[in-house]
Amino acid sequence: MKHTFITLLMLFMPIWITIVFANKKMEIKEIEKMIILKFYYSHKSENYERNKRTIAFVPIKASYDNTNLYLNSQIQMDNVTIKIKNEWKNIVYEMGITLYSNEECTLPIHLSNGNYTLEIVNENICYYGDFEI
Repeated sequence: MKHTFITLLMLFMPIWITIVFANKKMEIKEIEKMIILKFYYSHKSENYERNKRTIAFVPIKASYDNTNLYLNSQIQMDNVTIKIKNEWKNIVYEMGITLYSNEECTLPIHLSNGNYTLEIVNENICYYGDFEI
């Protein structure tokens, strides 16, 4: 009986160790969170257009973790301005880039804890969404 127990223990020990360490690796990876994007046309004043929102197709997916912002566009967009504003509407991050079709763009952001708004401006369309770190 003692030998059977030891044999079973030796058989299942590698599986148990693999499960324990796999779970530890999953805990270490930072969780990526989605940003829900809406849009408005920016050819008129900002306040007027934000009140007249339209539900439509948004070709950009945005997500973030504590150190990076991830953007994935389904269409190529040239001369895009990325802005992140804090809860007092101050710009804390701004960059001009090109988003290529179906290529993930990773932007390093080092923001302290708080509430932020992401704005992605392309020509006369502004995509925006709120997020929290």
